[in-house]
Amino acid sequence: MKKKDNMLYEAFYKPRTAQYDMTPAKGAIVDFTMPSPSGRMYSKEAMEKAIKEYNEMTNPKFGEFIDEVTHPKPYLDLINVSHRINEVHIEGDKVVADIDILDTEKGRMVKKLLKLNQSLYLNPIFSVDENNSDVKLLYTIISQYPSINETCRLEK
Repeated sequence: MKKKDNMLYEAFYKPRTAQYDMTPAKGAIVDFTMPSPSGRMYSKEAMEKAIKEYNEMTNPKFGEFIDEVTHPKPYLDLINVSHRINEVHIEGDKVVADIDILDTEKGRMVKKLLKLNQSLYLNPIFSVDENNSDVKLLYTIISQYPSINETCRLEK
């Protein structure tokens, strides 16, 4: 593995409290008052269970899950990695993800777009059973297009 790859790998596993060049941000990924693009309405109970499972998998080590700026292929493409999810929680009628924007090529692009006040959205990818009762958050994508509504923007 090249030195640059090692530095990137280490960045994923640094605790959030460490000093490093990452930008904290957050964004709503689910709005309980609106259907998802697939037409699904997720119950608060199903989301609470999914959030609990997700946070248990990622804690106490932050950076366990890394995500991309584009829709990923069946494998993780390090060229597209832009952020990592630190925690997911409910705020009012929304599910919110706290993330760190990484100091990667794609992460720097996201940071520049946020500085320019460009609208960016944190779109979730879920695994859902046919009854919408067993929901699992798999990862998120940063996009210029919202998966729910335009009030759910990525914020620094």
